[in-house]
Amino acid sequence: MSFKSLFMRSSMAIAIGTVIGVSSLQVSATALAASPPPAKADAAKEEKKPIHILFTNVNIFDGFSPELKKGMSVLVENNYIKEVGKDIKKPEGAFMIDG
Repeated sequence: MSFKSLFMRSSMAIAIGTVIGVSSLQVSATALAASPPPAKADAAKEEKKPIHILFTNVNIFDGFSPELKKGMSVLVENNYIKEVGKDIKKPEGAFMIDG
């Protein structure tokens, strides 16, 4: 195969690939422009109330003191410890577990 025929085939392949790439890009852009924004799904996630669990009357080892802290409460919000203390106010709708 001569250099000229190889060059011609390569040029045609590049030209065809470019045309296909541009047309698929235009189709994708058109499809994205035509689809409605997912605003309702995002709004539903934002309106979701946090889940609270209040553990009362528990003993806590903090890792610093050799003694247990007795009669404490722990407030958990969405699987994260939010507060630790003696007198924690129960949030509205929270589950309470007496330890």
